[in-house]
Amino acid sequence: MLSNIIILATLALLEIGIIILLIKITKQKKILLDLPNQRSSHQTPTPKVGGIAIFAILSFSAFIYPQFLLEHYLSVIAIFLVFVIGFVDDLLDLSPYPKFAVM
Repeated sequence: MLSNIIILATLALLEIGIIILLIKITKQKKILLDLPNQRSSHQTPTPKVGGIAIFAILSFSAFIYPQFLLEHYLSVIAIFLVFVIGFVDDLLDLSPYPKFAVM
């Protein structure tokens, strides 16, 4: 049991490191940058891939530990819906109403 936790924690840290590296590359190449506007809370261009990173980590972890999907399938569905609406919002700048409907 403890060895499984150590393996999962190590994989999670590795995933986080890879995702942070991908975000840095994305920012340097100015791909998927959120430019500040009247709705923004930031002053400088910010990568839009934060949600993708979180979803990728959860997906990879669920792939490594499939029992998680069986035990928490409703949470996984909810996370997926929030990810999709957030991703679509990043691309299309949705109004708040679709986001509220999903959340």
